[in-house]
Amino acid sequence: IRKACVFGVSMGGMTAQQLAVNRPDLVERLVLSSTASRIPQQAKELLSKIHRLAKDGKKDALALTFAEAVYSPSFFEKYRPAILALLSDCTQAELDKFAALTEGIVKFDIYDSLDKIACPLLVIGAGEDKLLGTQSSIEIAKKTGAELYIYEGYGHAAYDEAPDYKDRLFEFFTRQEG
Repeated sequence: IRKACVFGVSMGGMTAQQLAVNRPDLVERLVLSSTASRIPQQAKELLSKIHRLAKDGKKDALALTFAEAVYSPSFFEKYRPAILALLSDCTQAELDKFAALTEGIVKFDIYDSLDKIACPLLVIGAGEDKLLGTQSSIEIAKKTGAELYIYEGYGHAAYDEAPDYKDRLFEFFTRQEG
């Protein structure tokens, strides 16, 4: 792949930022969604709680805490049984991997290198994102001069909730710059 349109959401957005900073020659267009260039304090506290629950094997409490953090209240209440069933059915090995990921996320900070992103960039945030809030998206957009869109009324997982989400991605990735 010589040039790619890259979409990164949440931790995948952190990976996408690393790619765009370290290999700008490979990224033609970039969408960063529900992500951060550095982790705000309230997210560090929530991620630390999630980390402890995973390490302690407390599946039900972990599933509830995680789901409440990533989904808007209305979406979570509508699909609560299914979401909790999916999230609570995991092995201790999966919990250990999840704990390791949360530990790594807390340390993530690429903010000072964002000016190396050289491609068109769309940043998508969510008004009810209890994990990262809107400020992380606003911060990336301001630092890079990127286009910014905030989904009001949606949580961290706006990609699962907003009916026009995929259309917004498609429009950005296929837009002809003039």
